[in-house]
Amino acid sequence: MTNRPDDRRPGGSGRRLVALLGLTLLFGALLAPLPLRIRAGNQAQRVLAALDAVRPPLLALERTTTRLVQAPEAPPGRFAARLRACDAAVARFTAAARLDRPTREAAGAFRDAYRKWRANLVRLREHLRTERRHDHAGRHLAALSAEFVRLLVTLAAAEQPLHRTMAAGRRAMNLAGTLAILYLLLAFLVVFRHQQRTAEAIRATGRRLEALLDQAPEATLLLDASGTVLEWNPAAERIFGWRRDEALGRPLHELIVPPRWQARYRACLQRLPALGGEAPARTLRSDRYSARHRDGRLLPVEFTLVPLQHEETLYAAFLRDLTELHRAQEELRLAAITFQTHAGIVITDAQGTILRVNPAYEAMTGYRAEELVGKNPRILQSGRQPPEFYARMWRDLLDKGQWQGELWNRRKDGRLYCQVLTITAVRDDEGRTTHYIGTSQDI
Repeated sequence: MTNRPDDRRPGGSGRRLVALLGLTLLFGALLAPLPLRIRAGNQAQRVLAALDAVRPPLLALERTTTRLVQAPEAPPGRFAARLRACDAAVARFTAAARLDRPTREAAGAFRDAYRKWRANLVRLREHLRTERRHDHAGRHLAALSAEFVRLLVTLAAAEQPLHRTMAAGRRAMNLAGTLAILYLLLAFLVVFRHQQRTAEAIRATGRRLEALLDQAPEATLLLDASGTVLEWNPAAERIFGWRRDEALGRPLHELIVPPRWQARYRACLQRLPALGGEAPARTLRSDRYSARHRDGRLLPVEFTLVPLQHEETLYAAFLRDLTELHRAQEELRLAAITFQTHAGIVITDAQGTILRVNPAYEAMTGYRAEELVGKNPRILQSGRQPPEFYARMWRDLLDKGQWQGELWNRRKDGRLYCQVLTITAVRDDEGRTTHYIGTSQDI
């Protein structure tokens, strides 16, 4: 009876088995706490959805307070319906907010603030319905509005622990995906050299880890020395629009590398082997690249290219879509511009709907921010400018991206005021208008 090749080398099969066992234990220990964090992140997302569902009925109920003084004798049906809807939404949120201690405490603080505001609202409603004199109604209404603002601040504070838990869950998913692909590749190399009698058990482990890889949020690719795609995971399909069967066997630069980055991409492939040293020391990583979607649009990505230790030259490429991050940064940039000036500033979307205003703009117009958001600036028109004036304004905005001039507007109290207004179009990388920023001075 002949021995297998590994049997002729004392300890060869044993060493590989120990190596595989050690590798499995190591990655198992790293992966063990991640499912709990991922589940916590998913639960936090459900709690956040319940929190978001509180706002519409809460705002609808608050709007009724402005009508209490005007029509205290109105039938109570709509008020009662909105009150019940708000109570139900708050109850669902507080019932769901049992994720952890910070979330429970924040939800409890909001619940207490809501009960207090609700009691005052009902008390004011009953007072206006039963009393003939409403001398102090305006003062009570203002106090109730201030209390409502504090209630919204308390609700916003309840979001913070949820966002932290969701961020921890996303980091756990990213780490799980990265660990999974590295383990899968290393396990493949071990299994390839192992004896036939242990191959099936190791392949089963690989299949289980492949299932975890399919859930990885990052596009994870395997390339050969020429940049041909050898592996293309579901996240890559979702991010770039190419199916796996369409991507395999094709050069990566034909799929997702924009023309202006192709020279640098090829230079990276040539540069990594020449650097020498261990794979981690030769990893290239950058968040300044753009990748091309199947439909031609460009996506900001974080690109990591890692050479793998193998008989042939292989690379693992990890690409993370930064679109949401850039959008958040753009929001922060707009917010910073808005609140760092004494001039009145209004920001609208591309259709002219007001998104936010700064305090100087509130002072100039007499409207509060919540009264302006969602409206069109035409609510301030005085009627002094003819339609042709606004037609010329929009022609300049569309052709030049900016308009500047003087115009008369009307404050909330009806008084007219003249202002110097500058409107600037904000465009994205492809030249599409995404926002308009108006800066004005009362003259």
